[in-house]
Amino acid sequence: MPEPLYHERLTRMRDAFPAPVSDRKHDAYFVFSIMRALDRIDAMKSQVPLLGRPRALDYAAAGQAVRDAGVRLSMTDCHRETDYGEPIVGLKSFILSPFVDEEHVRGLVRDVLDARRAMGPEPGGR
Repeated sequence: MPEPLYHERLTRMRDAFPAPVSDRKHDAYFVFSIMRALDRIDAMKSQVPLLGRPRALDYAAAGQAVRDAGVRLSMTDCHRETDYGEPIVGLKSFILSPFVDEEHVRGLVRDVLDARRAMGPEPGGR
């Protein structure tokens, strides 16, 4: 009785794609390269953030944002760039409910201005 087609194809596949053979020297180079890359990434974690110094968390503002479900804010880290290449941070607002009216939007603007005033003067005198 002839050998089934499956076994014939399996034999050809094994010949075409042999099992990989490990080379200890090349494996060590690979592992060492990955280890160096991870060390470089870990070294970046301790650098000072690009967008200034960390500030204290404002839990009152966060609580207010959770309670007001109609309008949300989001921040973009580089809306545009200045003529000399510095990123300009931008705020985006999103209306999430069809029941939001003009007074809600005015309240949002008022909250943003209040938060800006609460932060104090900019470190450059502006």
